[in-house]
Amino acid sequence: MHRSEIIRYYFHLAIERNSLIRASGIAVLVGIILNLINHPEILSGNFSDLDSGIMVLIFLVPFLVSTYSSILSRSKIKPGEISHIDGILKCNNCKKTNFHIHIGQMTGECPQCKKDTRWKISKIFNLSSSDNDMIKSLALFARHNPQPLLRTDSSGKVLGSNPAASALFDMEDITGANINSLLLQANEINLKFNNNSSLWKYPGHRC
Repeated sequence: MHRSEIIRYYFHLAIERNSLIRASGIAVLVGIILNLINHPEILSGNFSDLDSGIMVLIFLVPFLVSTYSSILSRSKIKPGEISHIDGILKCNNCKKTNFHIHIGQMTGECPQCKKDTRWKISKIFNLSSSDNDMIKSLALFARHNPQPLLRTDSSGKVLGSNPAASALFDMEDITGANINSLLLQANEINLKFNNNSSLWKYPGHRC
């Protein structure tokens, strides 16, 4: 990723509501304990020798450590999680597989690494809050929809699918396959593409 994308992405993770609440709670708890350890005279009501700058720093350090820990945890996109980014993932295990993930899409496994998949963000096009209920419901709708749903790029390569689509073609995972190789009839289907992806329609199915 470009440096500006990295900074924007990490900042986005740092100011998420859950991250801020967690970091603030830890900062208050740990800050009070450390201040009492370093300045036991506080218990007797003696505040004359206290350095306000150092006291603030004692609260700030655990806040920053907690925020940094949240950023590291949230920046690791695992298979099965709902994506809060629109971008390109690269498998950090095999160093070969690239996967275009969309906001609200359930992250799949690397076709080569399967359970050993370790996704790393290669490029970000757009960001959205992962706690958005609408985004979650859209992802779950696609996954549990009984009708086959496919997302393809402009060349017909399958970028993502739901379990119903895999069952239709009797394959465990059709990500990466080309729609023309899956269905000979696809050459007769009128595909309409936008710049990023398309919705594929097959007679009798909604994709």
